[in-house]
Amino acid sequence: MEFSLLDFGAKGDGQTDDTASIQRALDACSEAGGGRVRVPAGVYMTVSLELKSYTELHLEPGAVLRGIYQGAYRPISPGEDSLTALVFAKDAENVAITGGGTLDGQGHRYWKKLGAPRSGRPDVEEVGAAQFWYEHCRDLPKPNRMLAFLRCQGVQVRDVRLTGSTAWTCHLIESRNVKIRGIDIENPVYGPNTDGIDVDGSSDVLISDCTIRTGDDAVVLKTTNKFGGHCAIRNVTVTNCRFHTGCNGFKIGTETEEDIENICFSNTTIYSPPEARPTERCITGIAIETVDGGNVRNVVCSNITMMNARTALFIRLGERLRGGREHAGELRGIALSNIIAAGATHPSVISGFPGHPVEDVQIHNLQLETLGGGIRTQEEIGPIPEKPEEYPEVFMFEEVPASSLYLRHIDRLQLSNLMFRLQKEDMRPAVFAEDVDREVSLADPSWTIA
Repeated sequence: MEFSLLDFGAKGDGQTDDTASIQRALDACSEAGGGRVRVPAGVYMTVSLELKSYTELHLEPGAVLRGIYQGAYRPISPGEDSLTALVFAKDAENVAITGGGTLDGQGHRYWKKLGAPRSGRPDVEEVGAAQFWYEHCRDLPKPNRMLAFLRCQGVQVRDVRLTGSTAWTCHLIESRNVKIRGIDIENPVYGPNTDGIDVDGSSDVLISDCTIRTGDDAVVLKTTNKFGGHCAIRNVTVTNCRFHTGCNGFKIGTETEEDIENICFSNTTIYSPPEARPTERCITGIAIETVDGGNVRNVVCSNITMMNARTALFIRLGERLRGGREHAGELRGIALSNIIAAGATHPSVISGFPGHPVEDVQIHNLQLETLGGGIRTQEEIGPIPEKPEEYPEVFMFEEVPASSLYLRHIDRLQLSNLMFRLQKEDMRPAVFAEDVDREVSLADPSWTIA
């Protein structure tokens, strides 16, 4: 069955609060056994909307669902105050958001209120929006997600445009059988916490053919356990996408209390324009991390191009142990191939810590261009601190004794067909390895250093 918002009293005039009318249409669709709720062209002002089982919210071209800015959308229910969203579903089956229309969270009003980088405030300009947020704004009311799916089975989001999110744009929580295809996410690149897609304790997920421009991680896999599910992540594919981000492109972690395994990331471009300020350029193109005791296993990344990411690769096993685990997990079975990264300002890093190596790593067909310019030798830099308990970020080790690739605490490493290029002369070797059980010599003739 099909239901039109206009039949339930929605105005779509960009002025009227249409929340009640839209929710009546969604409820009627669910009560009738399911179907499509059609949103004609117009601007519909709304707070939070709940999708229920067997309901498709279809936004026609020219249709806009615009969040009524209140500093926070209403909570989903009194028992789940921490989960708020412009559109949400919980404990639902076969829900969908489709069509050529737009969801607009009006995030520009939130970042303007905080005085984000475009305001010209020197303190924000110097440290960047994300750091400014953590240092000065954490006690302010938390902004809210645009889409959230909690404990859902069968989720589809197709062809819509999501813009102006004040926080995570699409949050998949403890859900199964999810397909996200052909969506366009457009958030300010200076906005912290504006992740594109967060796969949180969810499995059997396909993300394809998406364009994501945002200030935080473009696609990130994590297990937060915020809603008590303690769910692992399994069987996730991310492919044929385009990322422009002020944080990380494809990331596993930081929150890793449960296992994450069988992950494929492929056929994607990651881009930061050359004129972007350093704090608005991608931090790491591919970041694979576990620091809270969960095991990360079987991750394949292939056919990736990066331009002007500050770092191409960061693979890290640590022991922060947020969430109550007593020991570090495993980081094992990582295969990276056919990766071209140009314009990196810092070397890539793969590191475990003593007694806890990263295991079974293959890197094949890597072209890596790095800025270089290091003026200190390996001996002058000295020993690099381990920092297993710290938040994982590629800059955590400060200056490392390699200009292109720093390898430490790795068991069973295979490297082949690697090509390095430096923009500036560097006193450090291209590759430095420490406590590495490698099966391919660092002097392998297949390496080219320009």
